[in-house]
Parts: sequence; structure tokens; C-alpha cells
Amino acid sequence: MVAVLHNLHPLLALLASRSPKPRGALPAEALESMGRLEYFKPSEPLRMSPQDKKLSDEFFPGSLTGEEVFLKTMKTLDILGFDEDNTLVACSICPDEINNKKGDIADLFHGHFGRVFHLGGLGGIPFTGKTGFSAFSNHVRDDDGNCLVLMAPHIGLSTAKLLGMYSKTPNKDRTACGAAIGALNYCLSGKELPPFDSEEVFDYQEDYIIRQIKKHQAEIVAPKSDNAIQATLAHHMWKIAKGKLDDIVNTNFGGPRSKLLVLTGVMINLPHPHGDLFQPLTFELHFKDGTMLNVFDETFGQYKPRPSSKLRP
Repeated sequence: MVAVLHNLHPLLALLASRSPKPRGALPAEALESMGRLEYFKPSEPLRMSPQDKKLSDEFFPGSLTGEEVFLKTMKTLDILGFDEDNTLVACSICPDEINNKKGDIADLFHGHFGRVFHLGGLGGIPFTGKTGFSAFSNHVRDDDGNCLVLMAPHIGLSTAKLLGMYSKTPNKDRTACGAAIGALNYCLSGKELPPFDSEEVFDYQEDYIIRQIKKHQAEIVAPKSDNAIQATLAHHMWKIAKGKLDDIVNTNFGGPRSKLLVLTGVMINLPHPHGDLFQPLTFELHFKDGTMLNVFDETFGQYKPRPSSKLRP
């Protein structure tokens, strides 16, 4: 959808008057102070090693715990009038089970709002398309119903400090995101692109990802280190998913006061049993008149995690 950027919205000025909770504050405490405690399931305490922190700061600057992102988002929702009664939530994240662990960001939104519409497929790309978003958005209240969308691809970080790998146990690693890494490996193999319209093999989601990765293969593998390549791949997956999400969302739902809020980023799966990190990249409020307000800085402070202009969708 085409959008024009508003100047600072008056509602967001209220954020400055609310003192932020200290980093690491328990979500239960913060939500209680807001009078909004509906759900809280604590994740395993996050004990990042210096090496993990260095990697996340280098490749995913501005990344926070899922709980921190949830709380910062909830504060903005509270100010904008989004609540459990007038808001429906949709997620476009990879269906990998490691993205839905208790206490991670998707689980926190699900637990708080009670229900979630799933827009995403492999890699977090919203493969349900325009039909899926239309079905989701038309479930909101007719008078002032709002939509909140969370979209994010994911990447693993193993105990061996390898990006693109996830450690289920100390001695058992696997790829994450497997769909993205599998697509890149297919492209690097030199094989012909799979027939996207083939009826013989029903694998259109992976075939689509392969074709998209092929377009940017040279840029993705240009970095000198394996970790840099995997981080670049994850951000290209975000670019692909964000571009498709922009194509399908609209504000043709609800009533004249209805709004659409879209949060996108990259999920970083830390080794089990730790909670995940989330690198917020965009946070956009869409109005019925087709205009858009960027609420990123007001929500996440002075973090500047946006990827380079080359990666913008």
C-alpha cells in the first residue's frame, strides 16, 4: 500500500512523559504498573555470554529480548488506544517451533491478546497473501477495530557462536532458518531454478524463496565470514518478507477510527533454554486515509538498527 509519512503524532508525545522501565524489568511488574497484566510466562533468564552479546551487537544492532520488545510495544499500544477488546493480532513468522517457545515475543502477544491469525509461511513470508490479510482484517470490530501485525524471519545462534545454527542441546545443532539456508545452498549448487508452477512437487514456498535468493546471491555471499553471510541472508529474508507484506496490507476494515500497526524485525534464536532476541527494524502506524506514521523511534528510543539502504524493500 502507498503511504505518506506524518509528522510526529500528538499521541506519541505522551511517550516522553512516561518514564521507561529499567532494562531487564520483569514484564509482570511493568504490566501491573500499567494495569494491563493479562498474561505472563517468564522465559529462562537470559544469560548472554560476552561473545553472544558481541555477535548480536555486530550483526543485529539494537536487538532486545522478546520481553523488552513486547513491553515497549505494549506501551505504544496503550497510548494509541489499542487493547484486547478492539485489536486483533496477526503473526507472519516462520512456522519453526523454536519461534513459538514460551516467553518469546510471538508467544507473549498470543498470550496477552488470546488469539492470533497466522499470515506467514516458510521464512516468515506472508504466503497467505491478500486473501489471508483480508480474512484476518475483516474479523475486527466494525466500529473501531484495529489490526496489529508482527512480521519477522529468524536466524539461529548456536553455543559454538555460529549464526544460522540453533542448539537444541549442547551436542545437537541444526540450521535456522532452514528454509533460507536451504535456498541459498540450492542457489550455490548451480542447479537450474525449480519450476515454480510445477504440479508434480507441491513445494511452492521454498521454490519462491529460492528464486528470490537467487536474485541477490552475489550480495549475500560477498562478506568474508560465514557469520556475516548468515546475517546478510537473514536481512535479505526480512527484505523479501517486508516487501510482500507491504503488498498485501491495507486499512479497508473496521470503521473510520480503525488503524493498522505493523512491527517487523528479525528474531534471533539463542541456544535452548534461553529466550530469544528480536531486532526491531520498522514500526509503522497506518491510517484510514492511506497515510502512515513511523512510531519506531518513539517506541524503541535511540536504537538505530535499520539495515543499509540496499536492503530496504
